[in-house]
Amino acid sequence: MELTLTQSMQQAEARNGARVLVTSAHGTMAAISAAVPCGLRCDVDSTPLGASVLLARSLSLGSQRFRSSDTLAFAIETLGGTFGVNNDQDMCSAMVTVPADRLLAGLDALVDLLSHPLFPVAALSRERRRCREQLLASAAIPASRAGDLVDQLLWPDSPIGKSAREVARSLRTITRDDVVHLHSTTFGAQGVVVSIATPGSLEQALDASLHAVETWPTGGTPNLGGPGFGEGRCAAAAMPADLVYLAIAAPAVPRGHPDAETLNLLAVMLGGGTTSRLFVEIREKRGLCYDIGCRFVPAATTGAIVIEAGVPPDQFAPASAAIVEQCRQVTSTSAQGELDRARALLLGSLAMQSDRPETWSQRFCRDLLQLNRPRPFSELVATFRAISLEQVHSVAQRYLSPEHLRIAVAGPGVTVRSVVRACAQW
Repeated sequence: MELTLTQSMQQAEARNGARVLVTSAHGTMAAISAAVPCGLRCDVDSTPLGASVLLARSLSLGSQRFRSSDTLAFAIETLGGTFGVNNDQDMCSAMVTVPADRLLAGLDALVDLLSHPLFPVAALSRERRRCREQLLASAAIPASRAGDLVDQLLWPDSPIGKSAREVARSLRTITRDDVVHLHSTTFGAQGVVVSIATPGSLEQALDASLHAVETWPTGGTPNLGGPGFGEGRCAAAAMPADLVYLAIAAPAVPRGHPDAETLNLLAVMLGGGTTSRLFVEIREKRGLCYDIGCRFVPAATTGAIVIEAGVPPDQFAPASAAIVEQCRQVTSTSAQGELDRARALLLGSLAMQSDRPETWSQRFCRDLLQLNRPRPFSELVATFRAISLEQVHSVAQRYLSPEHLRIAVAGPGVTVRSVVRACAQW
């Protein structure tokens, strides 16, 4: 498969420490992403659990220039664009997509929303209620509950290991002062990254970006270490459902680690599509599950490899044993053809994503924030092409041995004792 993409890019740092990167894109739209290192893992010490979630949800409620969410929506839609905010364990990010000739207006709007939010009391209260309702709804879904439980096994002493129910419970007590304080201590200009993908002039986009971020106030930025992994192996939650949902996970490495991209490719080999090992062996050949997949989940300071499946209640024990068996066998029995199929799937997905400016503005934003450098398309392709079968076997043996695995189960009739019994078959 021939994959080529020429990417011109320019990078600079503003006087207040904010970093800006612009890169070329195809088409008529420009995507502007901005990010700061304020994610769920910042909810420590005096910051209540869930404050970062509510902060991210409240950024679009009003700012110095846009006094309400309606004013913002009208302004962005009048430009012919879209706007969104996202919060995960490592960072808070926002993106505006606008026609390339409206780049300056979109950039000014994005910077104002993130750097000078109003956090109006009444709107903040409504957003808190909506956020709690969504978290509680998620906690009632067995598949989500299994994911929460396996996160608790992996990171029991970190906010990223807390369940949706725990975050929802904590949201009740979060005040506007908590949100304002978190913003002031994590949204400082010296931690800000702005990334733009545009078909227009890179020089003009860079100049406009540097001018826009000059108004960003200096302030605090978090300096948090990586969370430690827990020693727990099994967790269970009895819930009414037609299927039992399980999550089997192993501690892994953060983004930028030498093993990270090999783990990514290994996850695709195991459960990245209908030709993957787990799908063929567990679902198609043995009929032990309805759906199954595997993903590598890297973050700034930690990571995990996670297998998720929905299985009939009476097949939980044999299904989990068969999954672990495949994890063990992939260390030695996977062949070159299996690796080549997974590589083609991964590179094909990467190529399809690369047609959109949103992909590169978001990817480079995260790269610059967490790795301190952007990784161009050509580098990613070369990295995945260079991974050998021996490397995959070595990484699988190092991370997927049964003694490293944690398992969490949610569904009808499951107990910790039944999960422990199932683990004994590994």
